[in-house]
Amino acid sequence: MEELERNLIDNILESEVKLGQACSPITFYYPESSLTELLDCSAGELPLKIAEFLKNEKERLGNITIGELGEEKGR
Repeated sequence: MEELERNLIDNILESEVKLGQACSPITFYYPESSLTELLDCSAGELPLKIAEFLKNEKERLGNITIGELGEEKGR
């Protein structure tokens, strides 16, 4: 889970450097294969690992919404 947290923080910092700090939501796309690698789990375990990640990181990262993008199998 630390890998996904680090990846999100790095992407947020990179966005701030390139675009400046904004008070609007940021959207990132992660293919399912990337999430399973970052969370060290199988595709079947992914919903449970995502729920665990959101619970563990809420205080540190705030409200995060993760949703599936239909047939693309990304989130």
